[in-house]
Amino acid sequence: MKKKWIYQIRGLAIIAVVICHQQGILHDTEVIQLFTLFSVTTLVFLMGVTKALSIKKSAINQEGILRYTLRSVTPVLYSYIIATFVYSYRGGLDYNALLTKILDFSACGAFYFIEYFLILSLWAPLLYVVIKSFICKKIQIKYKLILGFIIFMLIWRVGYLSIDGWNIFGQSYLFVYSIGLLIGQIELPKIKWIYCIPGFMVLLAGLFSTKRFYWARMIGIHNYSGGIDILAPKLQLNPPNISIIIYSFGIIAVAYVLFEMSNNSNVKALKIAGIPFSVLGKYSMDIFLWHLYIQEYLNGYFISMEKNIVKWFIYYGAMFSVPIITRYLYNKAKTKVYQVIQE
Repeated sequence: MKKKWIYQIRGLAIIAVVICHQQGILHDTEVIQLFTLFSVTTLVFLMGVTKALSIKKSAINQEGILRYTLRSVTPVLYSYIIATFVYSYRGGLDYNALLTKILDFSACGAFYFIEYFLILSLWAPLLYVVIKSFICKKIQIKYKLILGFIIFMLIWRVGYLSIDGWNIFGQSYLFVYSIGLLIGQIELPKIKWIYCIPGFMVLLAGLFSTKRFYWARMIGIHNYSGGIDILAPKLQLNPPNISIIIYSFGIIAVAYVLFEMSNNSNVKALKIAGIPFSVLGKYSMDIFLWHLYIQEYLNGYFISMEKNIVKWFIYYGAMFSVPIITRYLYNKAKTKVYQVIQE
């Protein structure tokens, strides 16, 4: 079972993804867009954490790396192919066009995320071993930290250099994913409220830097490289630049402390508060794949409706609930079929 905080932060991130995609439909402000820029980077980080936990408990030595990798990505791949088919089936279907859309992830703008999911999943076993090698190395802590710094700088460099070539390393997402693989392999300290302070400091520094970048983008500067982003000028919005990565890590740190304190609290109301985030996080991939299709369907009936709380309830209610209910019913039906077959 995945740690509860992983689902909860993933739920927070998928909320930000959906909100981000409502500009011009449910809101018009760039401030909201700015605040949601942590979303995909956070999801990639959590992919790394869950992959590390998966590799740790798997029999990868007996199963083989390729077989393990294929087995681990198959459920998402099936869901992606079905979603591509549905998105493409509008007034007829060209199977050649469908195959092209599957291979280039073009049936929906948000499907680029699946491409990075597959790329990073393929590199995961190698990255996991490299990171584990310095974690387990029996040397003084200062040398271990120096070795870890060198390894992660090399990972950053490899991802950054891939911007000019084939996108086979995931650009800056390779670094973000690798940090997730690291966190998934180490034992995190017992949470204290005081840990929110450094988390908030990172969050505010990242948000300030991200605001400078995003505001420049809004006035048409799409090659911004000011402030800390001068260190990686080729990176912009997606894959994320340094500003967005810092902002995302700040969000992750603060959310981790708050969710864990809530989960460990004796106050029932605080424990309950985290449940909606856990549910959304559990079904985050389904929400990611289908929310834009649901949005497009709703636009056919409500696009001209005034932006108000009723419209928000209709759109957000459908975009979050329909994928969850559909997946829940599918899982129930699948379980029932298996039971009948085994009888």
